[in-house]
Amino acid sequence: MTTIAIGRARRRPNLFDRICAAFIRRRVFTATFCDLARLGDRELNDIGLSRGMIHDLAAKSADSEAAAWLARR
Repeated sequence: MTTIAIGRARRRPNLFDRICAAFIRRRVFTATFCDLARLGDRELNDIGLSRGMIHDLAAKSADSEAAAWLARR
C-alpha cells in the first residue's frame, strides 16, 4: 500500500520569498529597535533589559517574524 503525504510539503524558498523575508526582517528589526531605544534606562530595567541587549533582541524578533512568514508560505 502506498502512503500519500497529506498537507503541505516543505519547499525551499525562492528568490521572491527571500526578498520578502528580508523586507519583513528589516521592518520588524527597525520597529523593535526604535521602540526599545525610546525607553529610558529605568523603563528598560523594569522589563528586565539593558540598553546593550536592544540590538540582539530586535534581531531575534526580526528573524523569528521572517521565519514565521516563510513557514506560512
